[in-house]
Amino acid sequence: MTNPYKIITFYSFKGGAGRSQMAVNLAAYLYYYLDKKVLLIDWDLEAPCLDAYFKHFDRKTITRGLVDVFEDYVRLMQKESKLELKDLPFLDSSCIYGMLPNPSEKENEKDRKGKIDLIPAINYNRENYTHLINSFDWFVRIEFITGQNTHSFTQRLLVFIQTLKSRYFI
Repeated sequence: MTNPYKIITFYSFKGGAGRSQMAVNLAAYLYYYLDKKVLLIDWDLEAPCLDAYFKHFDRKTITRGLVDVFEDYVRLMQKESKLELKDLPFLDSSCIYGMLPNPSEKENEKDRKGKIDLIPAINYNRENYTHLINSFDWFVRIEFITGQNTHSFTQRLLVFIQTLKSRYFI
């Protein structure tokens, strides 16, 4: 059986190549023309901006993103050596933000099943947001994120993405 769910990644080592624009354009195409549910994940930690492409979305509503969860995870793993999986911070539905206005606001959108949601890179409203983005040290955190420790964040992230596959065109 063919898997109807897809994960599409846009990558470039150079900024300004257009990967954010392409990701948003593809999400819009999948939503408007194919009525798909699309989840965008903003992994651009140097210049996160996917939310800026959606004029109806208010950045002030973001309270949690990838970096926030990474920081909580690493902080907890540095303090405790024996943790239960259930005690670890993780991405969940509270990190997912709707990018489009309520479909009931537009008469021609009422019957749509598709949507575009976003997991942002960070809570932009934090006082130290710029400092945190610029000082995030992957080399210090890599043992906690890649699985060289008790509970791998990467493994948990993959499980989370698998649960989303039933709800989104990722």
